[in-house]
Amino acid sequence: MAEINYNNLYNQLSPMEQRYYDQQFSKNYVPGQENIMLSSQPAYEQMKAAYEAEQQIPETGFFDSLFGSASAAEPDSINYGIINTNQALPFKSMVDMYGMANQDLVNQINT
Repeated sequence: MAEINYNNLYNQLSPMEQRYYDQQFSKNYVPGQENIMLSSQPAYEQMKAAYEAEQQIPETGFFDSLFGSASAAEPDSINYGIINTNQALPFKSMVDMYGMANQDLVNQINT
C-alpha cells in the first residue's frame, strides 16, 4: 500500500521534477532540516510528500524482490535438504577432503 502511495505521488511530478527528485532531493533531503537548495524548488511540497511516502515502504533485500518475502510467522515451505553446514560440507578440513578423495581412488583401483 505504501509503495502504491509513493508511486502515485512520484508520478504526479513532471519528468524534470522526477529527475531532480532521483538525483538530488531523495539523496539530500533530511526531514526537519532546512535546505534552501531543495526548498526553493517549485515542486518542493510534492517531492517532500513523495519522500515521506517512500520512507513508509518496507525495505526488501535482493532475493525478496525476486522471490517475494515471507513474514517471520510464516514457515519456509521450501525444503532445501541441507539442515546444517556439516551436511553441506561433510569434511571438517582440507585434509579430510583430500583423504576422502584419495581413499575413493584407492577403492576404485582395488575393485
